[in-house]
Amino acid sequence: MTADHHKQPVAAIEQTIEPRRRKRGHFVSLVYWFCSAGPPPDESVRYVEGALHPGQWVWHEHCPCNLIPAQARYRRFRDA
Repeated sequence: MTADHHKQPVAAIEQTIEPRRRKRGHFVSLVYWFCSAGPPPDESVRYVEGALHPGQWVWHEHCPCNLIPAQARYRRFRDA
């Protein structure tokens, strides 16, 4: 998927290290406001209900309540 976004990020590089996580413990993010995205993601791997499987996607109206601590810091951008 491609996305058009504002030229300047909302925040400078955001970095978090979670030393207790054995996998995926280093997070580096560039936070942008997206204006438009396309083409749409593959509907065949959209999460609908039940168990979530690797590779599935879903749109959220607001940040999910079960964000991991390294992601929770971005709530301020999504729910602003």
